[in-house]
Amino acid sequence: MVLLLAIASLITLIAAISQYGFLPANTQLIPELSPSMSIAFIVALVGWMPTSIEVSVWHSIWSERKIKEQSERETSKKSLVFDFKVGYFTSLLLAIIFVWLGALIMFGKNIELSQSAGIFAGQLISIYTESLGDWSHLTISIICFIALFSTTFAVSDGFPQVWRNALKNSAHGKISEKRIYLTVLITLSIISWFIISLFANQLKNLIDFVTTLSFVCAPIFALLNVLVMNGKWIPKEHHLKGWYLVYTYTCLGLMIGFSCYFIYWRFFE
Repeated sequence: MVLLLAIASLITLIAAISQYGFLPANTQLIPELSPSMSIAFIVALVGWMPTSIEVSVWHSIWSERKIKEQSERETSKKSLVFDFKVGYFTSLLLAIIFVWLGALIMFGKNIELSQSAGIFAGQLISIYTESLGDWSHLTISIICFIALFSTTFAVSDGFPQVWRNALKNSAHGKISEKRIYLTVLITLSIISWFIISLFANQLKNLIDFVTTLSFVCAPIFALLNVLVMNGKWIPKEHHLKGWYLVYTYTCLGLMIGFSCYFIYWRFFE
């Protein structure tokens, strides 16, 4: 599914570059953003770039289940790391492609995008179709559908998996895993439906809110990742060491610093 999304997106990007060049036209106006607008925009943009940081937890759980299901043939550490890198860097590639496509096709068009999710989706497909030709209508439609479906599928499984493991460990295995999974899945679906309904005509506000929240919470997940990887649960030979440990703490420090600065700017400045 992700591979199909990447291929379709890459084809569309190549078509856009062949028609518009590598960069937007020099005649396009560059919007002037105030410092406050710049901070808010950057935080909202990088909140899910290239993907949310809690995906690392989901991948760990999925890898654990994969190992259990493939008990007859050993799953090596390298293969698990490779799976993670493929997923992560594919997300990075898609993020670059989407931003690039937006810059080439949507930037400077003076189009007011609707706040309604349904209308916005139609506008998005129409913009690409008008810019690249009728052939792109099906391709863009497929890209949008796969992007939304794959994200929904991953989240719908990732969150219940995390809660199932957390509650199972807290209750020392006395709670039915299947019951936890189904309960969290149903609860998540209801809450998600409520939030989407609440912001049905405020798409930008919804996206800004969730991406900003993800940005602010990212240091917490990052710190938990570090504590787990260097904790008693992980064999010492797999602990973070040397330059990679320095790199990890440097990134963690930057994330904490940026999040604290954003909170200070947003609520106290």
